[in-house]
Amino acid sequence: MQKRKLVLRLGVMGLVLAACIGFGVALGLAPPIEQYPGSTLISDSTAQRFQPNYFTRRTAVYQSQDAFNKVYGWYSIGFKLGPEAHAQGNCILMARSSTLLLFMDETMSVTLCDTPTGAMAFVMHTRYVRYAGWLRGLGL
Repeated sequence: MQKRKLVLRLGVMGLVLAACIGFGVALGLAPPIEQYPGSTLISDSTAQRFQPNYFTRRTAVYQSQDAFNKVYGWYSIGFKLGPEAHAQGNCILMARSSTLLLFMDETMSVTLCDTPTGAMAFVMHTRYVRYAGWLRGLGL
């Protein structure tokens, strides 16, 4: 009986790990959906972590020659970020958090700045899977 429980626990842990790795690979291979059309990628980075919960975070900076209002509308409406949450000088912050599935969440924030050469967007997009709670519930 004890051996059967151990095999079941290891099997569940293996499935969770495989799902997270697959999720991370899919996210890593997906094109950057948060890039404003026609903008130039200035820098980006991606981080992944598995403990205590799995997450993938992508941060990127884009420069566009389009007018600030046009870029603002694209992010605000296209990603359902709504109106700005905070403003400071020539920059505004838009953000949202949502639950995609029962155990999978997403957070996205865009800081948009008006510059003499157009708009500059600082984007952070995070998706995470909360599995630590269920593993504790299974005694893992």
